[in-house]
Amino acid sequence: MTAAVTAGPEAVACAEQGTEAASPQHPQRAGPRDCHSAEAIVASLSSLPAWSSRPASRNAQRQRGAQRILDWLSGLPGDGWQARWLLSGADDGTGWVEEVMAGNGRDPAVRREVVTDGFAVLLLRQVVLPGYQLLHRYRTTSLFRDARQVFSPGLFERIGQAGRKTGHSPVQQAVAEGCLLKMMLHTGRDLGELTEDDLLGYLGWGRRHGGDVPPGLHAAWDLLRDTGVLTTQLPLRRAAGRGQLTASQLVDRYQLRCQPARDAFVRYALEGATVITF
Repeated sequence: MTAAVTAGPEAVACAEQGTEAASPQHPQRAGPRDCHSAEAIVASLSSLPAWSSRPASRNAQRQRGAQRILDWLSGLPGDGWQARWLLSGADDGTGWVEEVMAGNGRDPAVRREVVTDGFAVLLLRQVVLPGYQLLHRYRTTSLFRDARQVFSPGLFERIGQAGRKTGHSPVQQAVAEGCLLKMMLHTGRDLGELTEDDLLGYLGWGRRHGGDVPPGLHAAWDLLRDTGVLTTQLPLRRAAGRGQLTASQLVDRYQLRCQPARDAFVRYALEGATVITF
């Protein structure tokens, strides 16, 4: 589940349109099926683990929704699905769902279900890697349940065992695992590939958008540490404040609300200086 990484003018364009820019470590996130055709992607959906356990009618609906979203993205410029997704501004709100639904004569509730079902399977196939702001609004337990079967089911079992050993309540464990899944869907990494920088990056996003630590992030950090995914012995609170701060961390201390401005300061720090005095 390793994300391919490319860079290009689309990354700058998406920042200008207000979508979430990628971190310096991942200048433009893109999934492994970024350059696959729409036909190949839709055909691959039947290989998802939960596909055979769903009614054929529901699976057909998921395929229709996925096809509709891909058709919509195909009308945008870009070298791959991720570039088109970023240029669409879809991370910033749910208005894109209405655009994709337009022109279909079905009941509005049914049309929305078709699109959201299609979006869920595109996420499971890593066709697009959404921003955290969208993932925080996209509340569906079925997506996270299916994602556990698709991505690292064995490691998630160990994560569950670590949570029970720690004494997490079912709610605490679900929130922590949801936090892990959001980072996986955002970065394109497998559970065992998540790094300290990924979690610190999510922490930085939370501080820039409301000033709060994302729910479950401290517990998620501890679970990864307890299962050996993270090698540090420090808790998140201490790891976030240790040593010399990275360029991103320095800039994020000022909680800039304008993403393009924030990214410009980070680029300047990375390209033109090793130490910045503010």
